[in-house]
Amino acid sequence: SPRSRELLVQARAKRAANMQKNLDAIIAELAKSGTISNNGVQKLLHTSNASAIRYLSMLVKQGKIVKRGKGRGVVYVKV
Repeated sequence: SPRSRELLVQARAKRAANMQKNLDAIIAELAKSGTISNNGVQKLLHTSNASAIRYLSMLVKQGKIVKRGKGRGVVYVKV
């Protein structure tokens, strides 16, 4: 129905806006402290490991940040 479609569109828009807000928060934290880890993202956004990985991967794919180090020592820095 048109109403349910409208609600779906609104929900998608809200989710996209929230995601962008979180990505912006990560970039702002990087500007302030220089580096951020997966754990840092989890604490900053009060989110899960999976969500932190998703956000960091998106930013890497967009070319805004780069991954440094290996294993537990991985940190992300602004390009």
